[in-house]
Amino acid sequence: MSLFRREGFTRKISPDSSALPFYLWDVELRCTVEVSSLNSHPSYTAISHTWGRWRTGDSVQLPGIAWDIPQNSLFDVATLPDILARIPTSTPYVWFDLVCIPQKTSSRANEEIAKQAAIFRNATHTIIWFNRITDWAGLQLAVQWMSRMYLGRDRGDQPTIPDASTGFFQAYHFDASASTDDMGAEGWYSSLWTLQEICLRPDMWLCNATWELFTVGGAGVPAAFNMIVALVGECRQIADQMAALRSSDMRQQLDLSASFLGREDRLKSLVAAGIYHRGFIELLELFDRTGMRDLHIIKKEYSLLLGSRRYCESRRAEAIMSVLDAKRWRSLPDPGGLVLGQYELEFVREVARSMGASFFGSLSSRAMEHGVRLDEALLPQGSLMPFEGSAGQPIESKTILNWEFGEEIDNPSVRTWRIQQDGSVEMPEAAKLTSTTDGSEGGGLISSMWLTYNDSGHHFLGTDLEWREGRRHQSAELQEWCRTWHPSSANFAVELGRVLGASRGILLKETKPGSSVMYKVGNYITSIHRFYGRKVMQTASTPSQKVDWTVL
Repeated sequence: MSLFRREGFTRKISPDSSALPFYLWDVELRCTVEVSSLNSHPSYTAISHTWGRWRTGDSVQLPGIAWDIPQNSLFDVATLPDILARIPTSTPYVWFDLVCIPQKTSSRANEEIAKQAAIFRNATHTIIWFNRITDWAGLQLAVQWMSRMYLGRDRGDQPTIPDASTGFFQAYHFDASASTDDMGAEGWYSSLWTLQEICLRPDMWLCNATWELFTVGGAGVPAAFNMIVALVGECRQIADQMAALRSSDMRQQLDLSASFLGREDRLKSLVAAGIYHRGFIELLELFDRTGMRDLHIIKKEYSLLLGSRRYCESRRAEAIMSVLDAKRWRSLPDPGGLVLGQYELEFVREVARSMGASFFGSLSSRAMEHGVRLDEALLPQGSLMPFEGSAGQPIESKTILNWEFGEEIDNPSVRTWRIQQDGSVEMPEAAKLTSTTDGSEGGGLISSMWLTYNDSGHHFLGTDLEWREGRRHQSAELQEWCRTWHPSSANFAVELGRVLGASRGILLKETKPGSSVMYKVGNYITSIHRFYGRKVMQTASTPSQKVDWTVL
């Protein structure tokens, strides 16, 4: 289910006062006020920005604020009243974290942190403050170029639009030698707190360091962040269509959807082609790098994955819990240690209970480097977690498919699974759709599979040395695949859920013959119809069995 339902975009203030911030900044009086002292539900603008990494250690006391404000090297906090007075909206109040959340740990601060979803959703306006960008000239040129492309007016008889950087990256050399490693993105794009905020309000406006709004057109209409994302997405599709009409060599270089073309190679190809605007290329790289290209369809499990890749100097779960609506874990006496060095155990368990079977459906975005070996020490931990570990080897690179499969019905066995702190999952029960030892007749489980391991050039144990090389993405008869894929230890297709008669689930393998310790080797989804015999698959869930497994 997408995070962004219609109510997520509302600008109507909730009648429930508990959904409002406790403090707001009064722009005219230049002081923090308690919302409970106001006569009506206030209209306010919420600001998204980042500053924690640039803290200088000292704090200052400002008039009208009951707590000291930590200083940073990005802006002078002593001038905050003047800074906030320049915000280009007509609301009488502003929500700005430094002046609206007490900056020392307290029950009040904890309550306000837990209300981030309501605070941003109930704001009349929301603005991203890019406090290190000085002007919007480059981004405006990029949007102008993309608008021409979208409208089909990018012909040679049109005036040339100058190339320029968007300002979202630190200075780098834009030529055929350009590298993504040299493109340091604006800090807002790597903060975990700001990920939560843009997920809550993808319709944020953009302001630069001097609070100049990013606008488009002669009338100066503010352009929201999700509008830019949508325009880049449309132009990406147009670019793919244009690439399909070119020569085979050029087509391979410019196909933006090609899975074989990594971000680094794609950047060099697009720059070398000389036909795309620099700003468009930068936005492609930026939105792919940060996951913003899927902003309109981000799922909860995808936000967990993106969150594991972002910077957070404090408790990571606190910075993402509002968008996931997972807050009960904070009231527990012991929230547990960090799962894979990322999120508190009880937070992960709470999110898993809320999301159901989809929590366990992540895929590997690239083949594991070490190959498949029957050695637990070489296997990735947390293979069923929808996020990546922060340390340890090997680290599995993951992805989440933002595809909607319809109204999926979870298999009841998933409710018995219990996540452990090391990222493993204890499975008292599992719904085995088929396995290596399945002796049933008929088959016909035509399935699409996404394998974790590309074992080309790698070997298992003695009897497996002659087995054919595997392909990571393939369609096959599932029962036959389980019987023949490196059968030195058993393979299992375990159902997560059913949708439209199809079974969707995970592929597990024993770490050694007869072991109850498993590891994930891939994902599958069966065809809606049985192609053999033309028999429609059953819509009921696959029956559960007692297994008492541990999946690494």
